[in-house]
Amino acid sequence: MLLISIDIEHKYKLIKKLRNYEKKIQTKIFILDDLNYNFNYANCDFVITEYNTKKIDYFLNLKKKVIICCFDNEIVNLDYKKRKNVYVCYSIKDVTKIVCKKATKKEFVLSKRNLKILMPTCIIVILALFTFVGLFRANFIKKVKVKQDSKAQKQIINNHINFDKENYVFLGDSITDFYDLEKFYVDLPVVNSGISGDQTISILDHMEERVYRYNPTKVFLLIGTNDIAYTKLTNEEIVNNIIKICNLIHKNRKNTEIYVESIYPVNKNTNNDKIDLGMVTIRENNRIKKINKLLKEKVNKNNYNYIDLYTKLCDDEGNLKLDYTKDGLHISEEGYKLITKEIKKIIYNKL
Repeated sequence: MLLISIDIEHKYKLIKKLRNYEKKIQTKIFILDDLNYNFNYANCDFVITEYNTKKIDYFLNLKKKVIICCFDNEIVNLDYKKRKNVYVCYSIKDVTKIVCKKATKKEFVLSKRNLKILMPTCIIVILALFTFVGLFRANFIKKVKVKQDSKAQKQIINNHINFDKENYVFLGDSITDFYDLEKFYVDLPVVNSGISGDQTISILDHMEERVYRYNPTKVFLLIGTNDIAYTKLTNEEIVNNIIKICNLIHKNRKNTEIYVESIYPVNKNTNNDKIDLGMVTIRENNRIKKINKLLKEKVNKNNYNYIDLYTKLCDDEGNLKLDYTKDGLHISEEGYKLITKEIKKIIYNKL
């Protein structure tokens, strides 16, 4: 299913063009304008939208493939271009190419005549498969196990993961995802478990694959900024979710040291070309400071470790320092250098 959610002037030309391909790709097309708020996104394969960061992030959080229409040659943030489920198109032709290439055919209609022809063949094939499965099952399982063990070992080597020694997991959203740990922690066993667009609930739903499987000795958790921008959670609810993440880590990996970072400041200075207000959205430093104050109290109360990077990243006016940011929200090379310096103090016990 294809969902179109755009306000651009080329909208109706695009819809007309896609309608011509509807039978070919066997994908139903829906227009968001015509739907109610109870629309079920579960069966939606693609969402087509204009370059609107709030919309894009919303649909990415729903785990949808997003086609961004930049028909007026808008400059798209590099963070989106790096995402494997984002497709930037500069013409209607580009959109149709992506849809026709990527959309999967889900409908297959058989006539009664074809069923009569295929049924005996299917039965024979099924019986043959059962025979071969019985003969080769043991050998197959052995090969798969060897292959999986080899793959797991390769992953461990590539990520410098040693389960018998120190192992540091950085857990969070895009700010962690874009943190080049291999570069900043060359000789340390680090794992980047950041995913762009993540909120506290996203981590809570995937603790095994995001944390437990790495058997971390230390976890550095940075999460919450997307909860501010894209959910209706209160400050206390956001903090409670962060504490839940910490509690689950402690319950399942009792020897893991947990370090909770303050939510980073933002910069909404409209006088600077670097700042992208569409990226910063509704985030405000006054609210972030209130959340951090509550977060610090609860982290300390639960005997976890709180790292105040908010004040380290601020300028004299209390905003995210321009040298430390790429767009007012995400962190620049200089910003990551400062963050690395502070975290290495903890790793090497030089506080």
